[in-house]
Amino acid sequence: MAGRRPTPIAQTRTVKRLVAALEPSARGVVSPFLLEAAVSSTVLALLVLAELHLDGALGLAVRAAVVVALGLALLAAARRLRLRAQVVGAIAQGLDDLGGAVLVVDQASGLIVHASPAAEEVYGRPAAALIGLDARELAVTPEDRATVEERRRLRAAGHRLPGRTTMAVADPAGRERHVEWATVDLDAASVLSVARDVTPRIAAERRLAEERLQMKSVLDTASAAEARARRAHAALDLRSKELERSNADLAEFAALASEDLRAPIHAVSGFADLLEADAAPALAPRDRSYLTALREAAGHAEEMLDGLAAYGRLGHGEALARDVDCEGTLDTVLADLAGELEARDAVVTREPLPVVPGDPEELRTLFANLIANAVRHGAPEAPRVHVGAERRGLGWQLTFADDGEGVPDGERQRIFQLFRRLHPRGAQRGSGVGLALCRRIVERHGGAIWVDDAESGGSVFCVSLPDREAR
Repeated sequence: MAGRRPTPIAQTRTVKRLVAALEPSARGVVSPFLLEAAVSSTVLALLVLAELHLDGALGLAVRAAVVVALGLALLAAARRLRLRAQVVGAIAQGLDDLGGAVLVVDQASGLIVHASPAAEEVYGRPAAALIGLDARELAVTPEDRATVEERRRLRAAGHRLPGRTTMAVADPAGRERHVEWATVDLDAASVLSVARDVTPRIAAERRLAEERLQMKSVLDTASAAEARARRAHAALDLRSKELERSNADLAEFAALASEDLRAPIHAVSGFADLLEADAAPALAPRDRSYLTALREAAGHAEEMLDGLAAYGRLGHGEALARDVDCEGTLDTVLADLAGELEARDAVVTREPLPVVPGDPEELRTLFANLIANAVRHGAPEAPRVHVGAERRGLGWQLTFADDGEGVPDGERQRIFQLFRRLHPRGAQRGSGVGLALCRRIVERHGGAIWVDDAESGGSVFCVSLPDREAR
């Protein structure tokens, strides 16, 4: 096909066919070698006859025949040398056009006796500088030099040589170059070497090998990483099961402790009531204050047990994703706290509240604890509480603001710990469980809870709850 470059194998075959043109065809043409042998034999015979001292016309004829035979032999030899030079030139020119270099190397000495112009591009040296150079000196590494010597030895011994081979060559400019070369016998005394520059291919093969090595390293690392991940997952699963069992044991303990402790608390409260009823006329005002404090302590202890039991009953993981109407939840909570709100003359204002995914009972507990906390820590007289809601990204931020003294910065994280109180025991009522319970509920709903300063004074408890799109 026009314009198509021959492959390296095709080039080698072309060289072999051209070299074969130096030898006779197998179709009855007399070999130049046989012709020279016949001429040489004839000359030898004529010389023997001439030594017989033939005189006269016969001797002259014999001597003339010797001269003619010698002339024919010289002509045949010269013709063969011209033909060889033409074939070598044709090979060199053809391979130069294809980007290949041609070297003719003397078999006995290993010296380069001819270099085509393209050899400069392949070997990085002028063609004239290559002539007279030992072919082994073209190789850079001792291994490649040994390969050249081994091929030369095998050729001299008559062995069949392997095909193409690749070696790094010495470039005076210091560049790394690689050539692919093959050889073919030109005659008994010389070898034809054909080479081409394969530096880009070798570089690509090295990059591919490096990439494969890196990929293998990555895969090996990933397979270690995978094993570690499996072990970590197994350990995490075991830890999760242990934690679930521990939490279940804790919840059971809290329930049992709550029930067992209620009996003596009820007994203390009941005996305080009986004592006051039976001995009321004889009790001094100080004794009556003791009984009142006793009943308040019993009530406070029972409130703590209620909070602890509620904390232990909370599930683990995310809350159930049901739609909860916060408006209805707030209505229920305000109805439950109506007595306390009336006793404190508290006022609760509100904004429209959203529908969020969650557990209805837990969100009701959340609202009840935050409103009760706002009332208890609000203004001493007629506290005001405001419940608001604002859309934030893929969720809602609910706010519960009071008009009390606020929460110091150093206490804003610790007040959500279990049994942590902002005020000393007895100064304000509270079990120390409510805000810890609120944080646990919010976290189960995938949200967060924190406290800030309210714009009009006091504190505002903020609760972020994700909407259904964020879940």
